[in-house]
Amino acid sequence: MAKYYTILTDYGVDLVNKHSLSGEPFVTSGWYIALGTGMMTPSVSMTSLVNKIYDKYSANYPGITFGNDEKYGRFAQITIPDSLSGYVITELGLFDANDNLVMVANTNINLNTSIVDGIANIFTAKMSLFAIPANIDIIYINEGNYVTVEDLSGYQKLNEKSQPNGYAPLNEKSFVPKEHLASIQYVPFCVNSGPMENGVETVLTLNENIITAHSPFVVTSADGVTREINQDINLDVSELAEGTYQILFNFETNLLEAFSGNIYTDKKFPDDAQVGDMLFDVSVLPYASKIKTEDGYNLKQYALMGQYDCVSGGG
Repeated sequence: MAKYYTILTDYGVDLVNKHSLSGEPFVTSGWYIALGTGMMTPSVSMTSLVNKIYDKYSANYPGITFGNDEKYGRFAQITIPDSLSGYVITELGLFDANDNLVMVANTNINLNTSIVDGIANIFTAKMSLFAIPANIDIIYINEGNYVTVEDLSGYQKLNEKSQPNGYAPLNEKSFVPKEHLASIQYVPFCVNSGPMENGVETVLTLNENIITAHSPFVVTSADGVTREINQDINLDVSELAEGTYQILFNFETNLLEAFSGNIYTDKKFPDDAQVGDMLFDVSVLPYASKIKTEDGYNLKQYALMGQYDCVSGGG
């Protein structure tokens, strides 16, 4: 096992199991990170730090923030104040609003080196939230804000909105506002909805060298931007050379493009990729669409609409 690591306590495990079953997010109003100088090995049975020296009840406590690291996932973080200069922080604890220890970690943050070459170091303590499953949302609300945990208790859970006898608020026209509908997971880099005829999608049609994308349709870029298009878009293919083309929606211009290069879905370009080829990069979220250049690549946001086989130059 690693020398320094973070674990869920018994209390934290029970909390995660409760939220996994209910589908409720963590609403972390009043949660905080405490710092200590005690010598300990993280244990599931711990309920407090060995020698806590700083927490949300201390003067000038800055609060915590939540973030997401591309490699290590979600985390909670605190900026350590100058008042702790000289200490060596060896233990961290993530506590809920009722001072229950949810996660605990050992560490070694030496605050004796606050100035290096005349530049002041800013120290942070970061706790990995990898033990909290990614499907459990984390909603952080600072204490003192006008939204409280009690305010949220009357709202319908997201996983109830599409269930029989579920409910949601109505607007002045007696419609359910879009933000209160069950969320839709759009697939990146493609068309997610569009016109249908006899059960067949008919977004793209070809008529006398004009390709038309028929509205309304919904497209999502590689990086997850979703756009609803409510006007037909035409592309003149009469000047194209013979060959196979991918028809793309360009998010910068809101127009169609005919793309003749290869499109790869992978974590990197293959060794034999040519200049002008495209990579749908799925190595990390958010995904990206990249056009290979002589010295690297350019980022371009597209959605793949369909394929066009040109047999005799525009025909």
